[in-house]
Amino acid sequence: MFQAAHGILENGHDKKIHISVDGIRYTVLKRFEFDHHRMTMSVVVQDEDGKIFVFVEGCGESIKSICTITRIPLSFDKESELSAKKGVYQISVAMKIISPDFGSESSISIVTRDELEKDLTFVGVINFKNALREETADVIQQLRDGDIMSVIVTGDSVLTGLCIARESGIIKTNESVLIVKGVRDDGERVWVDEDDQVVPPPTLMHLMEGNTVLAMSGNMWRIVPCLWSLYTQR
Repeated sequence: MFQAAHGILENGHDKKIHISVDGIRYTVLKRFEFDHHRMTMSVVVQDEDGKIFVFVEGCGESIKSICTITRIPLSFDKESELSAKKGVYQISVAMKIISPDFGSESSISIVTRDELEKDLTFVGVINFKNALREETADVIQQLRDGDIMSVIVTGDSVLTGLCIARESGIIKTNESVLIVKGVRDDGERVWVDEDDQVVPPPTLMHLMEGNTVLAMSGNMWRIVPCLWSLYTQR
């Protein structure tokens, strides 16, 4: 990404990190590393005119939650879903300009992540596509022939994971996929297919027949351990 943006990275004599892009030099004032609870990481930079910017990147859902609602494109969710179905890994980006007062070392040292990662303006989405290795499908088939079950555990979107599972042969062409979408107020789980259409919940018979594959997000994982146990023992 850095090379694609034609950025130049340098360590200055002031022991600070400087980045030059398109002839404009920025100084890194503060960084917050990736946090798997927030699903974001952020950086504070200052340009040569003293203007200070906050840039935050992370998953689409997290970035949406910390942006000004009016700044989010109406097509954001739909476009993200379509990209995920194509196996595209996405990083969403947002930013804001903050007071020059934060430029002092004393101010920047005490500013909190909560202060920086809020009321942001959505910038856009960076898309990545990782191609499968040529031998992947053959290896998956060898494992299947050896009666070894393969699953995907990923930090990407569920839909992205399903796309890769299809391409690699983990999910066969004759297998249908059911996704745990959420939980109703009465405690009933909501199941959908790959087209996001609500479907009846899977039965033990469906799972035992071996033509149904389950997919779930990390949040849903906590509420379906019993069902997952049955599935893996089929």
